[in-house]
Amino acid sequence: MSNRFHKADFYYNTATFRFPVSTSDSSERIKGAFAAFETVYRENIPFKKLGLHLREITREKPEQTLLFDKIDRDQSCALMKALDDVNSKMETRTINYASSGLSQPKRWRTEFNLKSPAYTTRWDELLRVL
Repeated sequence: MSNRFHKADFYYNTATFRFPVSTSDSSERIKGAFAAFETVYRENIPFKKLGLHLREITREKPEQTLLFDKIDRDQSCALMKALDDVNSKMETRTINYASSGLSQPKRWRTEFNLKSPAYTTRWDELLRVL
């Protein structure tokens, strides 16, 4: 979506991308998001906001795959598990995909400067009396 306050240049559109097989592979989801974005992108229109909705989310279970699937599902699963393991042991986003940004600070992330302390739910935020 472009800037809705500039009525002359306002642009809004939607696209749907359906995966041929259920997937939990982030690289596949990123490729699908870019494919959908390419169908709605318009040159010389600065985008202000872009949303992504995931639908028909199912539990991971054995599922019939494509006969001539170009993706090695076992290798994909092992890669996602390795990424998750590293990110859970080290720090969130220790390893991520380059398409999610490398050099720019994440200005679009929510900042929690005004949130109330979690004294009752987090040990590291307990008050200390000296």
